[in-house]
Amino acid sequence: MLTTWRETATVHLTRRLANARSSPAEHLQDLISLPFLGRAAARAARTGQAFRAWARRDGLAREAVDEADAARIGHHASLFAGLGFAEEEAQHRAFLLYSDEVADSLLGRQGTTAKKKARRAFVERLVVHSRSAD
Repeated sequence: MLTTWRETATVHLTRRLANARSSPAEHLQDLISLPFLGRAAARAARTGQAFRAWARRDGLAREAVDEADAARIGHHASLFAGLGFAEEEAQHRAFLLYSDEVADSLLGRQGTTAKKKARRAFVERLVVHSRSAD
């Protein structure tokens, strides 16, 4: 069950999104939009929550969740690197974006549709379009 979830939720999704878009920016926009895609997104969020709850009590589940998280963050980082961000900055942006995705799975029902859309646009501006002041 853990292997199936990890494969479905990470490997297959990453491949599907990569094949659907040609540019890292478009791919990131798709990732940012995922939580807003209706019933399938809500079901995926509930499944992710269930695996995270299981991982709090079981070492094998924790390993699977940690591996899936690391793979997703790594994938996100590669997209940011594709936009020209240095490795460390790409990693930070990837972690921030992925943290938002996880938080949205817990808090995604908060706010109106307009507020959710505004949050999505803000996240995109913050992690995709803004540049560090170094």
